[in-house]
Amino acid sequence: MAVQKKVGEGVQEKSDGYVDHAPLFKDDDKYKFPLNVIVNGVKYSVPRGIPLHIPKIVAEVIDQSLMQDSYAHELDAKMQKTPQVTEF
Repeated sequence: MAVQKKVGEGVQEKSDGYVDHAPLFKDDDKYKFPLNVIVNGVKYSVPRGIPLHIPKIVAEVIDQSLMQDSYAHELDAKMQKTPQVTEF
């Protein structure tokens, strides 16, 4: 029997090297296709909209990508508020 421990938001780690991961966002437009993740030359096609049981490294790549997207969005919003001055 695999031992479970809580890792992060929406992630349950098991001792078999796999984690239960929260479903990825899905709509009928831009985010309707599976997310392709390549780790060490191995391609994983991760379906959207359903709870997942995926390798831990794939979950880490997905989580880091989501964090980077969030950071980029926050930085873009910050840059939109800051006046840009250009001197010639």
